Amino acid sequence: MKRKLSVVLALFVIASMLALPASAQTPTAQYQPDRQAPINLQPVTGADLDGPFAGSAYVPSKQRATATGRYVVRFADAPLAELWLDAQARGAGYDTATAQAYTDALLAKQAQASQAVDALGGKTLANFTKLINGIAVEISGAKVRDLYAIPGVVSVNRLPDYQLALDETVPWIGAADVQSMGYDGTGVTVAVLDSGIDYTHEHLAGCGTLECSAQALAEASQPADPALYPTAKVIGGYDFVGSTWPNTAEIPDPNPMDDGAGGGHGTHVSSIIGGVETDDLGPGVAPGVELYAVK
Repeated sequence: MKRKLSVVLALFVIASMLALPASAQTPTAQYQPDRQAPINLQPVTGADLDGPFAGSAYVPSKQRATATGRYVVRFADAPLAELWLDAQARGAGYDTATAQAYTDALLAKQAQASQAVDALGGKTLANFTKLINGIAVEISGAKVRDLYAIPGVVSVNRLPDYQLALDETVPWIGAADVQSMGYDGTGVTVAVLDSGIDYTHEHLAGCGTLECSAQALAEASQPADPALYPTAKVIGGYDFVGSTWPNTAEIPDPNPMDDGAGGGHGTHVSSIIGGVETDDLGPGVAPGVELYAVK
């Protein structure tokens, strides 16, 4: 009897809870994001669509799925780093000759895979052997599934393209705070060992015109025009390899203009290190430094 009474009482309590008016229930807190949408963000409208989905809220993904994109294709064989770590764990050595032989073997297999990528209408952009064993490819999204048919392929992932401007990265690492304290690199000289520096670039206190840049590029293998170089920012430097290296022998010259194979990278690095503020771009990490271009 007592058991039946307890069950009835429990049911009554539950029924009472369910019957509470909405005003008596505790409201659930709604999450309100503190980030605002970009001011230039516009909603997708029917005018942006075509085909059977025109005028609907659905954005078809077929075009995105078949568009040419960049992907990382990974293979089953272990990368060089894994073999080295395994040797360390076993207390065994892993000499340079062994490492080179294994790297060559990985590259040989990757070359065969690249031929298959070519046959699918794609192309290989880069080879990876140390931290991962794979290749970066550019290919139609419609052919991505076909990449799995290549012997040894274990995964295919889209290659992300991260783009952050100095206006974002300099404050993010705390450099803007340091600059506001009066420390901007003034009095410090930095040698940039890279592909050279485009000393005409506006962000590096150059003249900032296409005409100046074209002239400097045309004269990159001969002494620079004193009107263009040196500058208040790029105060000196030297080209130890020449504009045509590595496709030819080294042909040194005194002009460190950023051109030839790998051109642009040295200028990019210099901009990060010591670029000055312009109308279009914020300052680099240490905008007060002076630069030497060592190519």
